[in-house]
Formats: sequence, C-alpha cells, structure tokens
Amino acid sequence: MKMISFMLSSTGLIIFNEFCRRKFPTTYETCRMNLCLVAIFLYTQLQIYSRKAYKKLQITYPGFHETMESLEQNVKEKVKWFIPDEPVYVCEFIKDGNVTLKLTAEQIFHNKFTIPDEDSYDFFVFSDYEPTDSGNAYVSKIIQKNFKDFQFEDTGASNVKFVLVEITIGIDSGEDKTIPISFCNENYNYLRQTNVIDKNFMRYFMKKHYNQLIHDNDRHLLQNYSLKIIDDDIRINILDNTCKILILDNTYEIQTNDDFVNISNTNTNTNNNK
Repeated sequence: MKMISFMLSSTGLIIFNEFCRRKFPTTYETCRMNLCLVAIFLYTQLQIYSRKAYKKLQITYPGFHETMESLEQNVKEKVKWFIPDEPVYVCEFIKDGNVTLKLTAEQIFHNKFTIPDEDSYDFFVFSDYEPTDSGNAYVSKIIQKNFKDFQFEDTGASNVKFVLVEITIGIDSGEDKTIPISFCNENYNYLRQTNVIDKNFMRYFMKKHYNQLIHDNDRHLLQNYSLKIIDDDIRINILDNTCKILILDNTYEIQTNDDFVNISNTNTNTNNNK
C-alpha cells in the first residue's frame, strides 16, 4: 500500500512539474534557478558550520579525530563486504591483437584448468601486481609465448629507459597520426627482461592503453605503423612494423632481417624502415 501511494505521489509531482514548465516557462526557470542558488548557499553554510564544529570537537576531545577515522574505516570495510571484488586477472591471451581469454590466479591453479592450445593465441601477458603506498597496484608485465613452461614469476626489471616513444599510424591512408606512448609509467611496466615488442604486441598494447586515441585509425595500425624511440643515451631508432625489440637487462636489441642487433654494440643511432 505504501509503495502504491509513493508511486502515485511521484507521478503527480512529475505531472505537476511538467505542467508548470510548459504553462509558465519564464517563471519556472526563474524559480528553478533561485532554488539551485538557495541549495548551493545552504550547502556552503552547512560545510562551514560542520568544519567549525569538527575543529571544536577536536579541541574539546583530543581523541575525537582518531575515533572518527576508525569509525570511517569500519564503515568502509562493512560496505565493501557487501560489494564483490572485481576479479584480478593475471593472464591475458592475445590473438591478432585482441584479448581472447583472461584468467585469474585461482582459475590457472584450479585442478580442472586446461592449458589453451598454442594455436589459439600469439602470446600471453602475465601481470605481477605489486602494492604501493598510494594503495594502487603497480603491475609488472611479462610477455611470453610458451605457457606450458612458464614459471609464473617476474623476469626482472630492465635498466633500459626510453625518454621518448612515438607511434605513427595510418601511414597507408595518407592521414597519418602520431601518438606519444609509454611502455613504462606509474601504473605498469612492459620493460621487463626477455620481453619482445613486435607488431602483434603493439596492436594489443594500443588497444589496451590508447584505445581512446586510435578510434577508426586502428585499421591502419593493423596494417602498418612507424615507431620512433629515443633512449637515455640519446640514440634515435625509427622502426617499421617488421622490426622487433628484445628487452634485456642493461640494453635492448633490435631485430631486422631475422637478426637481433645489440644497440650498445652499434655505432649507428638510426634504424631505417625496410
């Protein structure tokens, strides 16, 4: 009965509001703006008085602030108990630049888990989550191709630093677009030892981290792109989508013509497109 009464009252208010808006548009807008201003004023005054009262309580009761923080934490924990946690995926299997399968640690170590067929993916990305002081997880990204022999451990951070990385997509269309990107930031790090950055990886990487910037140009990225890298030794490398970059401990190697070339042992600082 109460529910029916509430629905009837709400419907009546909506009809009355629409009637006033159509019948008296000028007066309606004036009243609406005045009500908004009054609400903002009252909210501001409430904030001011609340802060004054809180400071006064802190002075009167020295342990008041700690008590309120503890109460706030308890409320957050109880509210969180009712909200299920988002699954933490530690493995992503990629085929043609698309994520075809995501797995949590529980799924991988379940006794009924079956290793995906090697033909069903080009590579997989293992995410090693590390807690930080800010509360957000820092994720080390390990790129591998053989899931069967993978040991589920970090291969180690590389000392390689790229001061600038730019990808140019849409080359074939004549409407090329250059996007600054980063393989390592405050949230993730793909510059791990043994990781290989190639065409398949770049398609996945751009869709996952820069999808809002590529839009329709994604089809050009799938066909061709140019990658410009400047490392911390100010070596400039301009690579096309046939090149591969192998990340090592203190350096990196670029593969062209099926051979990896160690950058630290080369005198040239630019790799021309094939």
